[in-house]
Amino acid sequence: MKPRVLLVDDEASVLTILKSYLSRQGYEVHTASELEEAQALLAHIDYSVVISDLRMTAVHGAEGFELLAFAAQKRPSSRRVMLTGCLTSEVAREARARGADVVLGKPTSLPDIARIVSELSESARDSEPQITAGAGRS
Repeated sequence: MKPRVLLVDDEASVLTILKSYLSRQGYEVHTASELEEAQALLAHIDYSVVISDLRMTAVHGAEGFELLAFAAQKRPSSRRVMLTGCLTSEVAREARARGADVVLGKPTSLPDIARIVSELSESARDSEPQITAGAGRS
């Protein structure tokens, strides 16, 4: 089964480029352009990695923090990445406090993002409970 990645960004071009690149790397990639859409996906689908922008609308300006906290609560085994064009030490600190495993500034190269997704999806898979068929039988 391919590892699943959720990409959340209000910029269609970012979603298109990242989805295309990560799909070619062997990931099943879903996208969302707003907080509510991403939350609905997370409520029903397990993801190895969630990559979210900080700002999804001009109204709130920091929905990515809400999404990180939601993902950490709903899907604790998912690994979380904040990818933002507004990276400051305060943003990085808050993102980590809300559950980000990695905080990246835009632009970050596609190969670097793919490497990070690979490392995080491996650690997400390693943290899942292992079930062995026939365990407990004598």
